[in-house]
Amino acid sequence: NVYFDVDVVGKYTIIKEDHTWEPSYYIKFNGDANVAIDLELDSYFNFDLLSEYIPEEYRDIPIPTPGCPALFTVIFRPEASVSGSIIVAGTWKYSLGMGFECRYSTESNIGNFIHINQITPLKSNLDKIDFFGTDMSLSAGGYLALRVGVPKMAVCYIGAAAGLSLKSSFLIGKNEFKKALYSNLLYDKINFSNSLVTLSAYVEPRGEVKLFNIFEGKIGKTYSVDILSIPSKKLFPDFKDLKYVENGAETHLECNAEGLMYFPVYLGIKVVDDNNKEVFKEFNDKMHMIGSTHVEFPYLHKTFNKPCTAYPVFKIFDREITASPSLDLNLMAVPVTDGAVVGSTEANLCGHLEMDSITNFDILLADYIVGFCYSTSSGNVKDGKVVECKLRTDRTFEANISGLNEDTDYYYCAFITTDTITEYGEVRHFYTKEAEEIDLGLSVNWRAWNVGANHSYEYGNHYAWGEKNVKGEYSWSSYFDNPYNGKEWIGCSVDTDISGVYEHDASKDLGEDWRMPTREEMQELLDKCEWEWHTVEGVDGYKVTGPSRRSIFLPANGLIDGSSLNNTGTYGAYWTSTPQADTEGKATAATLYFYGGMLKSLQWANRYAGRAVRPVRDKK
Repeated sequence: NVYFDVDVVGKYTIIKEDHTWEPSYYIKFNGDANVAIDLELDSYFNFDLLSEYIPEEYRDIPIPTPGCPALFTVIFRPEASVSGSIIVAGTWKYSLGMGFECRYSTESNIGNFIHINQITPLKSNLDKIDFFGTDMSLSAGGYLALRVGVPKMAVCYIGAAAGLSLKSSFLIGKNEFKKALYSNLLYDKINFSNSLVTLSAYVEPRGEVKLFNIFEGKIGKTYSVDILSIPSKKLFPDFKDLKYVENGAETHLECNAEGLMYFPVYLGIKVVDDNNKEVFKEFNDKMHMIGSTHVEFPYLHKTFNKPCTAYPVFKIFDREITASPSLDLNLMAVPVTDGAVVGSTEANLCGHLEMDSITNFDILLADYIVGFCYSTSSGNVKDGKVVECKLRTDRTFEANISGLNEDTDYYYCAFITTDTITEYGEVRHFYTKEAEEIDLGLSVNWRAWNVGANHSYEYGNHYAWGEKNVKGEYSWSSYFDNPYNGKEWIGCSVDTDISGVYEHDASKDLGEDWRMPTREEMQELLDKCEWEWHTVEGVDGYKVTGPSRRSIFLPANGLIDGSSLNNTGTYGAYWTSTPQADTEGKATAATLYFYGGMLKSLQWANRYAGRAVRPVRDKK
């Protein structure tokens, strides 16, 4: 951007029988290059009223002065004139074409002048005229002087003028014109201000000279004193400091009105949305006529998430007028999607509002609707199912949703609706659990996930056979039923099935009759179900589908032998409750083993190793 500021001044004067017309043009360029130009024209004029009606030879009235020489005459000249200036300021887009003309002539009715004769926008795009103003002065008095010389030849005047002067000024302006178009088109077009009338007495010592009507000169200085001054009055008030204020638990719209008014007005504030629909309006019950008046109204949560504009308004003679300046009210209440507590067919969704306001509003559901949208597709969450909920005073809200599908991805987001505008929070994700108990159509029902897990795709805990605690070292030396007596092998002491035995079954802490599967029940899972290598939430394992066509997922959870977990994602290891007790070693138990979707079987394995437990429950 290139910014520049150029002043161009031109004047011209036309002299015709003492009737002077002396315009002065002032053009100011100020703005972004090639975008806009602010234009200001200031024209001054001055009319000698008596010169129109009194011939020149009768203007100077001689005053008898005995003993005065013929060349010296005391004269009195009545004077009356009107003068003033006109100012027009506006903004012109693009650029201006300019020119000037110089002329010179010895004819008495034409003087020297410089004339700006062309002011033409290249694209003729007048955006707005900001204001129009004028200053007027009416003077009447007389000139008492000593005239020396021969009339119509060389004449000199020395004296003083005195009289009365009546001055007035006013400004008609418009501000933010485009924003006011929806109103009754009065305030910003006809905003009178700075109106002032002053009556003054003046005296002006003055000297004049005339040479054969070819040359004329005048010099003098005016001194004045105000006799009567009418204070500045306005037809419409000036509004300042329009703002939105929060004070403790209250919010306000407020502004100040200033000016000495011709007529009393009632003051107020109104708010409209971007369709110019009125949202809020209040008027003060007190009139404004002099000085400064503060206007303040309670304003509660009416424009969150809805672009609105506030304006001062006032009533004069029962007519409502929209004033300026304006205030954009873009207050935001942003919904934030928080976490979810998830079950197999239900979920509890949480959210809260982040607001521009620091005030704790008691927001009514009639004004706002908060809730959640949810869907099984990430691409159309906003078009999914909707659940509404109550907004708490701490700006949090939550919703319980049920009837969800088991083992399913869901996407959800919080929302807030104000009037017809809805704002959405971030889209988040949750995964419903499987039903905890699955009937595969076998002799027992199987649990959907391992002990220590919350989902079927989680590995859960690893236990040594017959132990219920997770530990850091899995070896014979850390095993509760160490088969060594010193250096002598004696075998493990537990030689019976531990399914449902509280001291040794890691499933019993779950309650509700959960227990470890026996070797026969695990073999039934192998023999009567379909096994398919499958991936759930990035975890590899087997999807096992029973005769009922329902299924469970067994993740490849690896094995702990020593202190580290190995072969996750390829190796599956699940204990049964059945020990191998009738052999000489008495140190193994039956375990489900599978590897990479290629092998699966029941084997006898050392009891000290860390493997998963998938519980079963008897059918009721």
